[in-house]
Amino acid sequence: MIGYFEDIFVGEQTNLGSHTFTADEIIRFAEKYDPQPFHLDAEKARQSHFGKLVASGWHTCAMWNKLLVNTLQQAVQTSHPQNPDEPLKLGPSPGFTN
Repeated sequence: MIGYFEDIFVGEQTNLGSHTFTADEIIRFAEKYDPQPFHLDAEKARQSHFGKLVASGWHTCAMWNKLLVNTLQQAVQTSHPQNPDEPLKLGPSPGFTN
């Protein structure tokens, strides 16, 4: 698992999977965390610079994080099948210590 910036190679890619945001999901998230018209109402969103309902940036970041954690958990389960429920040993972003 990556622990330091020097362990990351330029151009390296990891497939985290995908997620399709539904209109209902976008609206539910926006009602709680990012109540802007283009996240809450399809008609108002059509009149915005987006032209249609869009997921909040916070929503996309949260989903990306979920996909990342799922991928890391899968990697731990694959590399340590004898103890798949062991918590991930993660800390700050790569390159930071203490």
